[in-house]
Amino acid sequence: MISDMKCNLLVYGLRGNAFHSPDCGENWKKIGNAIEATFTGGARLIDGTLVLVDQAGRILRSTDEGRNFVPLSTNQPFPLTGITQGVDGSLVLTSVRGVLRVSVVKPGDSQR
Repeated sequence: MISDMKCNLLVYGLRGNAFHSPDCGENWKKIGNAIEATFTGGARLIDGTLVLVDQAGRILRSTDEGRNFVPLSTNQPFPLTGITQGVDGSLVLTSVRGVLRVSVVKPGDSQR
């Protein structure tokens, strides 16, 4: 689960299911997701962006408090298990192949 001081909540998990609540859990809306890969980790980045990782190796990014997510360009085709942000702004990912660091890229940009 990811939350913030404004009481936005995001829960995620099995089969790519994710739900957003803008009102401390009073109401929930399912977030559309085309792939049913289990979400295995999530984080709020320094700039407020939300990111999720899944067993398909995708990194999904939301800039609207978790209402919508778009995939980031990445060359990590193996299952991801966790995510956090490094002090240099890069994403630190855990996977079945160990720990790796990737630059933050915007949707549609190629990886730096």
